[in-house]
Amino acid sequence: MFKKITTNLMVNDVQETLSYYRDVLGFELVGAVTYDQDFLPSPAPDMPLAFAILKRDEVQLMVQSQKSLSQDLPCFEGMAVGGSISLYMEVDQVAHIYESLKDKVEVVKDLHKTFYGMDEFYIKDCNGYVLAFGSKIQ
Repeated sequence: MFKKITTNLMVNDVQETLSYYRDVLGFELVGAVTYDQDFLPSPAPDMPLAFAILKRDEVQLMVQSQKSLSQDLPCFEGMAVGGSISLYMEVDQVAHIYESLKDKVEVVKDLHKTFYGMDEFYIKDCNGYVLAFGSKIQ
């Protein structure tokens, strides 16, 4: 039985990514791992990190530095950060979220109604990943 899927994004800098997701998107840190494989629930802002888990409500996201991920899985060696993936988050009150973010982020597609019954918008995060936010049209 499949249980769930959690995205692990390869990033340039875990601390920078943590700051972006926490300060701009309202995520919180679950925990982080140093390059020495120490688990830290609350690392110092200047500490180099290999990995972190972030969450907001029911959404969980893992981020791992390019260096660390390439060591764990050599198939990632030389791959570019960011790319051909978009993460779609179903949210409540997408218009409110759009208004609170639009001047702080790179919006790649403004808030719009879709033929499949969603209000949604898309942004690009600090690593070049596309994040979608959508709510069912009421």
